[in-house]
Amino acid sequence: IQASESITWSSCFGIFQCARLKVPLDYKTPDGPRAEIALQRLPATVRASYKGSILFNPGGPSVSGTQSLLEAGPLLAQVVGPSYDVLGFDPRGVGATVPNAQCFGAREWDTFALADPPVLHRDDGTLALARARDELIGSNLSTAPSTTSVATDMLSIVQALGEEKLNYWGISYGTILGQYFAALFPDKVGLMLIDGVVDGINWRDGNIAMNVQDADKIMDRFFELCSKAGRAVCPVSESSAKRTAARVERILKFVRDAPIPVLDYVNGPTVITEGLAYAFLRLQVYSPYGGFALLGEALHALETRNASALKTFVAAPPNESLPPWVQVNEALQAISCTDLPDVSHETLETSRRLLARMTRISKWFAPTMTRVRTQCIDWPIRPKTRYTGPLSAKTPSGKLLVTSNTLDPVSPLADAKAVTKRYGGARLLVQDGLGHCVTLTMSSCAASAIGAFFQAGVLPNSGTVCQPDVLPLTGPIRSKGH
Repeated sequence: IQASESITWSSCFGIFQCARLKVPLDYKTPDGPRAEIALQRLPATVRASYKGSILFNPGGPSVSGTQSLLEAGPLLAQVVGPSYDVLGFDPRGVGATVPNAQCFGAREWDTFALADPPVLHRDDGTLALARARDELIGSNLSTAPSTTSVATDMLSIVQALGEEKLNYWGISYGTILGQYFAALFPDKVGLMLIDGVVDGINWRDGNIAMNVQDADKIMDRFFELCSKAGRAVCPVSESSAKRTAARVERILKFVRDAPIPVLDYVNGPTVITEGLAYAFLRLQVYSPYGGFALLGEALHALETRNASALKTFVAAPPNESLPPWVQVNEALQAISCTDLPDVSHETLETSRRLLARMTRISKWFAPTMTRVRTQCIDWPIRPKTRYTGPLSAKTPSGKLLVTSNTLDPVSPLADAKAVTKRYGGARLLVQDGLGHCVTLTMSSCAASAIGAFFQAGVLPNSGTVCQPDVLPLTGPIRSKGH
């Protein structure tokens, strides 16, 4: 699809439409080189009551908005109603947008990834290895997308659509985009939903430690629910949560002491280490409503050294098996390190102290999340436009709905509360559930509230708490919310 200065839609992927929009690579030189933003929309089906577009960002900051719309667009449309176009876009560096933050070809990346330490420990050399690898990426990447630029791209998209204001649904990192947009362009906010909130101030300042403050509480819920469900549902279940936790600890120590060879893993022969087990565990904690069952099965396969079963538990497929626009690239590092302050002065000992601090907060997530900051120590590119102004605003005619699960592994409820206070007129809706983002774990109560927000501009009552319809492993519950 050819890029142009205006949006020209073409049919794609069955019921969707695609386009590419040219925007200035540097908004300070509007007549200079261009970026090409990949767009994809699910058109409204009821044009008589057409309400415009809702831009959707699925987070990351490296997840393709176009691919996510392909997968989730019909479900989002069910919630917001048939009168909206639901539009996904790939931020700079991501997916099908040009330039792309891609250092390596698919095969090169898959080879490079084989030696990547999936978790970090203080004294086993993984911190030093990760730093050297991140330095290699930084020295070979020439693009430095920033959240400020992407927020301005969102305004360009709205203007190219011929619409007055941004209607927006952003989750995870997409909540940072929402905070930046509302601070930069408060009079351009229409209806904005930010879900699974990361406090933009902490993000911009590089203060990542408290992001994982609730992660271990979710693991505690896994032990509790697994124990209640029994071995027919959760095969590592024991008679109490404490005993289930002890069994899981023994399994992981077993794998640490005796890694498991798997001949025909997803990308060929491999050895399942404790690090790979942690990486898989982390993914399941993000989405516990399906993930807890998979986690129980995977832990049992580790315990029994069942190589045939283990080959089905994959943290990430190889790039060679994926379309180019959804392959793993360096966008997460590029965007994160461009947003964060300059941390090039930090030493290996500084990283060890950060890891120790984060481990005291969350022993389950610190070994992976610490790298969000350490990957930036040798990052060489500093942005021309890094927003350092207030991340707060009063939106004159717009409305802001903030949503959060009670327990989110990387976007704590405390962040949602802090952001709600900073944006005048914002309203917080809490879902008393587990996992990353309400969008990915949505109850009927939350769906109704979000639907009312987009369809009629109605904010939920202050203090509204939605109850989940089901619990992981143990099934449906009766309470629907209040």
